[in-house]
Amino acid sequence: MGTFTVVIAFGNIDGGDLREVEVLVDTGATHTVLPDEMLRQMSIDPKDTRTINFANGESETWPIGEARIAYAGREWPCPVLFSPHDQRLLGATTLETFSLRVDPANQELITSPLRGRMA
Repeated sequence: MGTFTVVIAFGNIDGGDLREVEVLVDTGATHTVLPDEMLRQMSIDPKDTRTINFANGESETWPIGEARIAYAGREWPCPVLFSPHDQRLLGATTLETFSLRVDPANQELITSPLRGRMA
């Protein structure tokens, strides 16, 4: 599958300004990842830590918090990892929260209808 980028906005879950950022859509990443410094500039604080396992077999422990993410006219609070690197990824939990799926042929995100069972 090819890779592509989209522009999202993020900010503090308590309100205030949003900041736009271009992110790589990465369905292999569990959570959205943004640079530590960028998150702290928006007064987003870590709440916990997570161990990140990379494809090369290495692992690191990174802070995790919650940010207000905006995309396509909608906003939701989402978990976000504080990367010590200049890494910007849109992860699977954010895609799920927004009910988005990846269209690799057209390199875009499309709204996916919710599925459920009738009682």
